[in-house]
Amino acid sequence: MADRPLWERQPWDTTASFDRFHRFYLPQERPRSLNEAYRRYRSEKGQKEARPDATLEAPGSWRRWFRAQDGAGQPIDGAKTWEQRAQAYDDHLAQLDRERWEARRRAVRERDWTAGEELRDLAAKVLAQAPQFVKTTRRLLRGHDGAPDREVITLGLDADALLKTLKLASELQRQAAEVPPPKQQHDVHLTNPIPIAFVRAKGGSKPDAGNDDAPAS
Repeated sequence: MADRPLWERQPWDTTASFDRFHRFYLPQERPRSLNEAYRRYRSEKGQKEARPDATLEAPGSWRRWFRAQDGAGQPIDGAKTWEQRAQAYDDHLAQLDRERWEARRRAVRERDWTAGEELRDLAAKVLAQAPQFVKTTRRLLRGHDGAPDREVITLGLDADALLKTLKLASELQRQAAEVPPPKQQHDVHLTNPIPIAFVRAKGGSKPDAGNDDAPAS
């Protein structure tokens, strides 16, 4: 029994002393009070008090139990006080709480990392299928004074959602891996598709990158 946690029954406990410690002292919020434990005991017994309850003090037997003393008021060899035993119990609960929260943090980090991987995979798939999402528009510019007609071909790719996806994936995985954010961060928001324009002479076979003022090929 000597190896049992201090808040459980020990060799120096009597049936009465352990009952009073376990039921009336240990369950209190900190800071615990011996006198409050005794008042709770009396209240459970239904005993009426002739004086205000707040002034009622624990008798000598309770004080000896509280101090880990024998019937003669001498310290019991190896025994711990009620305060020490209650502190061991509080430390035990605090350790359990830390372990629970650490397990929760690990689970959240794992989910964030997995979500980041899935977002990166999604972005890669979008890039692989980018040609399917490119919008092509054509515009014919009539030539003047002998200049040939020109055809302007504009390709547009809406990259805003893709950039946001990659940014979120990076943030999730950095947080999960406890990697600090970059010293410089840039937020990119594209409200319109990225335009890429090619101009070629009407009837030409190979477009040249440029704009409406580019010379015809």
